[in-house]
Amino acid sequence: MKVFAYAALIALVLPVAGEAKQWDIDTGHSTVSFEVMHHGIAKSTGRFNDFDGVLHFDPAKPDAASVEVTIQAGSVDTGNEKRDGHLASPDFFNVEANPVITFKSTSVAKSDDGIVAKGMLNFNGVEREVSFPFVFMGTAQDPWGGTRAGFSGETKLSRKAFGEFGAKYPEPTLGDEVTVVMNLEVVLAEEAAATTE
Repeated sequence: MKVFAYAALIALVLPVAGEAKQWDIDTGHSTVSFEVMHHGIAKSTGRFNDFDGVLHFDPAKPDAASVEVTIQAGSVDTGNEKRDGHLASPDFFNVEANPVITFKSTSVAKSDDGIVAKGMLNFNGVEREVSFPFVFMGTAQDPWGGTRAGFSGETKLSRKAFGEFGAKYPEPTLGDEVTVVMNLEVVLAEEAAATTE
């Protein structure tokens, strides 16, 4: 990942630097997706269409940041309605028993590439600590007066670490390692009302 110069990033957001203000995820311009090996020969991918969250962030003090994301498990979308229904079943996401997936950071630290958010992931009825590295992509002003920021993060999870998730389909039918990717565009909460697209 490309290393971003924090001095330049701070300069971009001087009007809001100095405290960790709230930024809301713009779900229309953000994605939460995943991929897993299928039969050991190809990557099977999907995304969640319904999620939200908030970020408290000050580029001058990135290690004082916090992030919280809530995902509706039933919004899983792989482009195949039959497969999506199977993923929602007790074989996988068990949506009826565990309708939401949550990640809430407990600490954030600077890294060479950006920041690493460490926190608790609650998934499939199991809560475990995970680390989620993010790259801070910078900030921009939108045409409606909103201040925006971008973050791109990726981490790898083990299916075995989260209960019976897909236990009927062990490797190589379905890989144990799942790559989760978050591309987040956030807008300053105090300016969000002015943002229309």
